[in-house]
Amino acid sequence: MDMSEYKDIFKAESEEHLQQLNDSLLGLEQNPKEMEFINTMFRSAHTLKGMSATMGFSTIAELTHEMENLMDMVRKCQVTVNDSLIDILFECLDTLEALVENVDNEKNVNISHLQATLTQAMEGTLCAVENITETASEFLADNDHGTFFEGNVPVTEINVPQIEFSADENASIENAKQDACNISSLKVTLDESCVLRSARSTLVLINISKIGKIIKCIPCESDLEDEKFDRQFTVIYSTKESDEKIADTIGKIAEVKDIAITPLYTCDTEKSENASDEKGTCTPSGQNGPAVRRSDTVKSIQSVRVNIERLDSLMNLVGELIINKIRLNQLASDLNAKDLDESLANLDRLTNEIQTEVMEARMVPIDQVFSRFPRMVRDLAKSEKKQINLIIEGKEIELDRTVLDEIGDPLVHLLRNAVDHGIETTEERIKLGKPGAGFVGLSASRQRNSILIEVEDDGKGMEPAHLRDVAVNKGIISREEADKLSDPEALNLIFYPGFSGAQMITDVSGRGVGMDAVKTKIEALGGSVKVSSVPGQGSSIKLQLPLTVAIIQSLMVTVADETYAIPLANVVRDVGIKTKDIKTIEGKEVIMLRGEVLPLLRLHDVLGSVQENGEKENLIVVVVEKMGTNIGFVVDQLLGQQEVIIKTLDNKLLKNTRGFAGATILGDGSVALILDIATLI
Repeated sequence: MDMSEYKDIFKAESEEHLQQLNDSLLGLEQNPKEMEFINTMFRSAHTLKGMSATMGFSTIAELTHEMENLMDMVRKCQVTVNDSLIDILFECLDTLEALVENVDNEKNVNISHLQATLTQAMEGTLCAVENITETASEFLADNDHGTFFEGNVPVTEINVPQIEFSADENASIENAKQDACNISSLKVTLDESCVLRSARSTLVLINISKIGKIIKCIPCESDLEDEKFDRQFTVIYSTKESDEKIADTIGKIAEVKDIAITPLYTCDTEKSENASDEKGTCTPSGQNGPAVRRSDTVKSIQSVRVNIERLDSLMNLVGELIINKIRLNQLASDLNAKDLDESLANLDRLTNEIQTEVMEARMVPIDQVFSRFPRMVRDLAKSEKKQINLIIEGKEIELDRTVLDEIGDPLVHLLRNAVDHGIETTEERIKLGKPGAGFVGLSASRQRNSILIEVEDDGKGMEPAHLRDVAVNKGIISREEADKLSDPEALNLIFYPGFSGAQMITDVSGRGVGMDAVKTKIEALGGSVKVSSVPGQGSSIKLQLPLTVAIIQSLMVTVADETYAIPLANVVRDVGIKTKDIKTIEGKEVIMLRGEVLPLLRLHDVLGSVQENGEKENLIVVVVEKMGTNIGFVVDQLLGQQEVIIKTLDNKLLKNTRGFAGATILGDGSVALILDIATLI
């Protein structure tokens, strides 16, 4: 069978397992005695081995086989988890990532040194096997199985004579009872076309492990991993979650055709409120209702992998559809035809629904980028001999795939700066009265129609005076200009090309892409960057990004008979002012608005438009905001709100022009430029 057509599927599946290995290995490093991490790693390595062997990628199969052997010895307490073992596994993981990335040449990679290192780990660090669990006879002798337990939560009795449980499995059942968990049987049926059955079964087990505990697999886990089953398998598990949540979680796994959940016993939580002094009562599990099947919900939660280029193409078609819809609306208003208005209303509704679905299809969790940073920060901290706690929040926030693909490198640079230049050494922190381990935070949150990403640390912070001196010494600004800068303005010097406040260049940061490139990248996406810092306490870099770069709501305005679009996400309000109320402070026009000083920017001057002779008595001001900064744009006319399709500008045509995020086609066929607020403020 020609396996080349499955190569992309293999790479995608392998990346998921590699990420699972990475996350579990990081967890194991923090909690060496937590065997659940080892079990998860073992399953992922075993599945990756089977997948690669099936595809004929022998080098990957050999390396994962050696890793599997080592982790199996850890599971059996024959090898101790220590720093050396963690480093070895991380090195293997790095090699696997490189092999998967370039699978066509994986057979040419020599892994003998890794195999030798793994063998040394298995042979050189063997420890005596200790019996850390009760034997089956001891367990049976110490526990009365005629009753379950004395407690507040009665449970129903398990009654499944066709399933035989080992002593360890019976112990797991007893623990589930004492934890007031439900126990159910999950029967999974895979698609007939499923090629990598072991990968699917492993994903099922991993997802169940996240919200419950696996008691038994039929067939056993090793048979599942070796694909010694057809398309069906059963998992007995305990959990406090509902059957519906289990069905929803497992149903999201690709190529899962059907799910059937049968309750084996459930906690009677309603009775437990009045049973604090009574022994648990039992009711037959069959009375708890029918089994939950996913056959009638499978269509709504199945997923497929879609190439991002196809989504881009579909998005472009939706954009053209919206442009024509706007054009038809304009024609209908001229014709004033009732039937046409009704048809257009239906077209408008359908277009909005299609647009929403396509936009949702493009949205992916930001965790796809965030998940690679714990390992990176861990390695950087180790190389710098620093202790760092990385706290990540908002991993579930969703962002347009196009935006997500572009923010990885800027975030890498910000985190590297925080580790290398921000956080002090352990000795320095202790002398300063700080905790020995530094804090680095990475968070994402939803802000109206945008996403706010923040990278912060509790390190040394930045001294504005030092930044002024560096800028002067590098010839970026003059001493006179530096002295005029306020402290917040001095912090923005880090975004100038060629600026580096580091006193020495290291391998971690200080080379390559700088903060100016970070700012340029974010602004190219229609976002903005804001820095704040307190000397001795730490720094914060905030990135504000649009949810999408394809379609946006805009406020349409005119300046000198030209139409422009202002992203509605930046618009605070529009107001009318009198020219006589404008004041001048340090050569800049401002106006008092609701008790605050609002700087004014005449778009005629910024855009180089020809202004009408004479000053108008009344002016229209659009108040816009970016990263907490408000400014008033003086425009000629407000045209109203409109949905616009962002088209990329020709860089050659406008290579020296700032202030434009793109262009859009209006209903009458004319072109309007979309203003880039970040570069105008």
